Parts: sequence; structure tokens; C-alpha cells
Amino acid sequence: DRQHQVAAANRLSFVFTPQVVVQGRSVSDWQDDAGAIGALHARPAAATIGIAATRDGDVVAVDAHAVVAAATRRPDARLYVALTSDGLESAVKGGENRGVKLHHDAVVRALSDGAAVDAGGSAALATRLALPADGRAPKLVAFVQDPLHGDVLQSLVLPLDACAR
Repeated sequence: DRQHQVAAANRLSFVFTPQVVVQGRSVSDWQDDAGAIGALHARPAAATIGIAATRDGDVVAVDAHAVVAAATRRPDARLYVALTSDGLESAVKGGENRGVKLHHDAVVRALSDGAAVDAGGSAALATRLALPADGRAPKLVAFVQDPLHGDVLQSLVLPLDACAR
């Protein structure tokens, strides 16, 4: 579903797995766009996010909330929570990368359905995300995004080691 959203935001007639997506747009050579990415960090966030998380065996219980101050940024905005892993590898069996071992970071292993930002600018999300069986989910990521355009209004990363057990 998220790949279809990226394709729609980029006005593409096909769906593919992009290497890097910045503000809903696929970036083919993200190192060339480092200046544009750096400029995003200089802009003030359009939302604030707070999260509390607790690990319980093979599940992470998350309570997240967000506030979007500007009324113009609220329509369609949603608060999401994801578990991500770094250091994954895959052996490509076909296509232009056939026979290559690819290394992956920030791989989404679990993603909440999200919660809509209401007319007053608030969103609340309580969810439980299953940890991957391989134990490789070192980060919890919360973000507010306008899924129609792909703009991320704010994101927050919390290492799972920082979560209470």
C-alpha cells in the first residue's frame, strides 16, 4: 500500500521498491540530493510527537500522540508507528542486481495502521507491534505524514533498548 502511495505522489504509472524516499518522492541518487535533505532538517517541524513504549516479550506496546499546529497541515495527516531494523542482507536472484548481495538499513518490519489527525490537530495511537522472530528490530519510529502527498511533518526515533521492559 505504501509503495502505491509513493507511486501516486510521484505520478508514476508503475509501482517499484525505491531505494530512498524523501518527502514522498523517490530519490534515485540520494547522495546528490544531500543538500536538499539537509535543508529539510533546517525547517521547523510541522508536528510534535510524544511516545511511550514498553517491551513485553516479543511485543512492543506503544502509546503515541501528536499535535499538528497549523490547520492547513491537518487534513489527511496520520500518525504512524513502525519497528525498523538495520544490517539486513538479501541475495538477489533476478533482474539487474542478480547475484548481488544487498545490504539494507531502516527496513520497516512492522507498521501500525495509523491514526488520523483530528480537526483540532491531535492524534492518539495505542498499538502493539510484534518483534521480528530474528530479533533484529532495534528502533521504534513514530511519524506524522500526509499520505496523499508524502510529506512527513515530523518523525521521532527511539532505540528499543531505551524502552522499559
